[in-house]
Amino acid sequence: MRGTTHGSLRWWTASWGNVVGAGIKPQSTHPDRAVRERLQVLWLRWTDHVDPGGLADFYGLQAMAVRAMVEGGESFARLRVVQDAAAVPLHID
Repeated sequence: MRGTTHGSLRWWTASWGNVVGAGIKPQSTHPDRAVRERLQVLWLRWTDHVDPGGLADFYGLQAMAVRAMVEGGESFARLRVVQDAAAVPLHID
């Protein structure tokens, strides 16, 4: 049993790296540099505040979603618009 657990941990680590690595990080290709920079600022602000519980950032939520998919065969996330959000009014539950 011990070898199986260790093997599973190695497999999980390799799987996570192959699926999203350090996180899926989008980049704007908008032709206007000022717009691209503003979008990047908004994205970075949002990634820090995406979890309403404050337990993880966007990349941590990605890791949890992939782990749930690997362990249980599926993963579910809900995008929720929050009117009174301090930063960006969109959360992922």
